[in-house]
Amino acid sequence: RGPDVGLCYLDMPAPSTILVSHDGKQRWIFATAMPEGETLETVTEEQAIGLVRAAIGQRDLEVRIVPQLPAGGAKWLSFVIGAQVARDYRRGRVFLVGDAAHLVPPTGGFGASLGIQDANNLAWKLAAVLDGESGPELLDTYQAERHPVAWMTLQQALGMMQERTGPDGDGEGEGPDPAEAYSTTVFGYRYGDGPPVPPQGLRGEPGTRAPHIELDRAGERISSLDLYGRAPVLLTAEGGQPWVDAATAVAADTGVRVDAHRVGGPGAILTAPGGRSVAESHGIADDGAVLVRPDGFVAWRSEGAAADPKAALREAVRALYPRT
Repeated sequence: RGPDVGLCYLDMPAPSTILVSHDGKQRWIFATAMPEGETLETVTEEQAIGLVRAAIGQRDLEVRIVPQLPAGGAKWLSFVIGAQVARDYRRGRVFLVGDAAHLVPPTGGFGASLGIQDANNLAWKLAAVLDGESGPELLDTYQAERHPVAWMTLQQALGMMQERTGPDGDGEGEGPDPAEAYSTTVFGYRYGDGPPVPPQGLRGEPGTRAPHIELDRAGERISSLDLYGRAPVLLTAEGGQPWVDAATAVAADTGVRVDAHRVGGPGAILTAPGGRSVAESHGIADDGAVLVRPDGFVAWRSEGAAADPKAALREAVRALYPRT
């Protein structure tokens, strides 16, 4: 009863207690620390109802505990909050992804994103090796890139958990704004050296996620992010036709498919009507270019024209898809 609430952090009966609205009305998910000395098998329904009443602060509150699934089954479950990162993400032909590679506390909701990005990082590399575009050494970059991200995310989740549930934590301290902390952790990390970059600060630096800009493709509004996923993408601005021509030649020379897009200029299929140009958003001049990996991270950037665009791009593609 009272104001609409989606998620509550409560201090009773334990600092780690949360109450989550299930249907926005009368059904809630309640989670708290297991009472000392009890197990999942020994807790009674009377005890469980007492925990809910203690959390709400109303002794006569009517509480009915129902199975989590409509078909019936257990009315309460238990789990251990994990905080672990595997030492190795790869042994031979076996790769660890998602929860097999890391266990992250639920604070912040980072777990699913972290696991999905593991798969996004590994999938294009496996495809490149299986298709013969790259040698197997490309697969070694999976751990090198994802392991540090898991540790960084784990530390962020633990910090948020301490702020919420620690002895001095009330969730209202002077820490970073939760929304900003989430977006920077999920979208702002980079591969290689350097601090995370808030999404609004992405400018096409190699190792960072490629920024979003709005594009028009033959009357259809799309995001620049829609261009990524199948192959490396060369993105250039109005004066970048030499880069587009170079991409065709480099693809033929290396056997690596490169999708090239010039945004703006005479005859361009793609334009940027939203006010932000490719050049401005990606830190290049009108005759510069960026090479974006299939997972949407910038692999290489030429801020301006090159004396030999074909040679420069070939070197970048070979660095991205190595062959010994």
